[in-house]
Amino acid sequence: MYPSDTDSCVLRNAVVFTLDNSSSIVEGDLLVEDGTIEAIGDVSTALNALDETDREHVRELDLEGSVVMPGFVQPHIHLCQTLLRNSADDMALIEWLSTRVWPYEAALDADTLSVSARLGLAELVSSGTTTLLDMGTVHHTDAIGEAVADSGIRAFIGKCMMDRDEENVPEALHEETEASLRESRRLCERWDGTADGRIRYAFAPRFALSCTDELLSRTAEAADELDALIHTHCSETEYENE
Repeated sequence: MYPSDTDSCVLRNAVVFTLDNSSSIVEGDLLVEDGTIEAIGDVSTALNALDETDREHVRELDLEGSVVMPGFVQPHIHLCQTLLRNSADDMALIEWLSTRVWPYEAALDADTLSVSARLGLAELVSSGTTTLLDMGTVHHTDAIGEAVADSGIRAFIGKCMMDRDEENVPEALHEETEASLRESRRLCERWDGTADGRIRYAFAPRFALSCTDELLSRTAEAADELDALIHTHCSETEYENE
């Protein structure tokens, strides 16, 4: 059983990797009050400073043999693709996108996208990831937002933007420039700052080959106006660079 944001607890007998400026490693205890670390090492002084009622509600967890450290950060992921894992990993990027990824994403509905996102989030949390940056897919981004909100993880989410009309892009993923920008703005207004600030929005034009120059430039303007990040792919292959 692990502490929530409203718990007070003492993690006993841990090895604490602080990752401070001195890369300190502390063997001892760690006191958490209402989601904030109050003391590391010898926590008796901080515990004694609590009033008697608060001290009675402090839970203790014995972490003998365990390491406590800051959570991992996943700076680029597609939660929509969890169910596609290990499909044609030996293909070149454009062939892989055209024959595997885009047809798969085009077939997702809100329910299957939710399943994919929740499975991916469960794996991330169980392996110590506490923050992520997700690109999503073209449609049903609200399903990802709901899954992230339920998971307790911190995340930047975004709707994948693709307005270039290419033959190898399924019709279900093609979108007009105005519609892509309009939906991205709606999602930013809906999700940015929600879940007590855990969720932020990032505009997500897929990459230069799937977006028009107009979409890229207007996305930059929108992100600047709304104080949002831009999350994209860049220089993945020699073909793209050429």
